Amino acid sequence: MTKTYYEKYEFMDDPDVYEPREDSFMLADYVKGAKGNVLDVGTGCGIQAIIASKTADYALGIDINAKAVELAKKNAELYNLKNCEFKQSDLFEKIEKENKFDLIIFNPPYLPTKEEDKVKGELNKALDGGIDGRETLDKFLKNVKKHLKKEGKILLVDSSLDNTKKTIDILEDQGFKVKILETKKMFFEELNIIEATVE
Repeated sequence: MTKTYYEKYEFMDDPDVYEPREDSFMLADYVKGAKGNVLDVGTGCGIQAIIASKTADYALGIDINAKAVELAKKNAELYNLKNCEFKQSDLFEKIEKENKFDLIIFNPPYLPTKEEDKVKGELNKALDGGIDGRETLDKFLKNVKKHLKKEGKILLVDSSLDNTKKTIDILEDQGFKVKILETKKMFFEELNIIEATVE
């Protein structure tokens, strides 16, 4: 089994689960030092939830992919974490309405994807952003605020491929205070780390 490394951490990989890469590492830089209760949406191998749990009171990682949930549990076991859990959920589907978080993290599938671009198996769920790259992201944005505490915040990866300005406009229309923490130019896109705080 291959492994991915980020600073002092190591994570087991699985071919059916999104392997942490540049966007994951950019996001992780801002997840360090997380406080309170944290929700990691689309947890994959568990990288963000595990890092958050080092300083947070509690971290819950969720993923639509059952294989991702099992892999994240195995990775968390490597660090003997007692305040980090994982469960299968399609976005907020299995999150109780009264369960609110101080921080919600999401690295969504943002690649514009036509039928012929889809990859086989569970991995497609981590990559396929629909025709405009926004299919899963827009569902997330529609429901995220109801799961945040007062003064809670979102840390979100967004790509120029899915129209970052539209993401910011949606968040601001919902009353969030939004700022871009980091932008990195890649070969065919710009990756942004967005912070959105409930005002």
